[in-house]
Amino acid sequence: MYRKLEVQGVFDDRHTILLDNRVYGGVAGYHVLTPLRIDGSPLAILVNRGWVAAGRSREQLPRIATPEGRVKLEGMAVDPHSRYLELAPVVTQGRVWQNLDFARYTADSG
Repeated sequence: MYRKLEVQGVFDDRHTILLDNRVYGGVAGYHVLTPLRIDGSPLAILVNRGWVAAGRSREQLPRIATPEGRVKLEGMAVDPHSRYLELAPVVTQGRVWQNLDFARYTADSG
């Protein structure tokens, strides 16, 4: 945790998720999380690519461009708010998630 990271790899957009109910500047939106497949490794890291505003309707998700090809990133390893309260069991469907549960994400994304 809180260590500087440098990594190269390719984004796996098929497994991008949007963390819902993230407010920025008083506007509702999502945090965009995309796994980066690390070059020369079977591992991937989940990259928070930032915030995007929600549209007029929850049925219409924002279009998010994902860089293609190899990228080099520098960042910091952090816990992205994995402590949360869920009042009922959550069945994740599609790209929009209420909370990030690493075990659930790993099972869903492989």
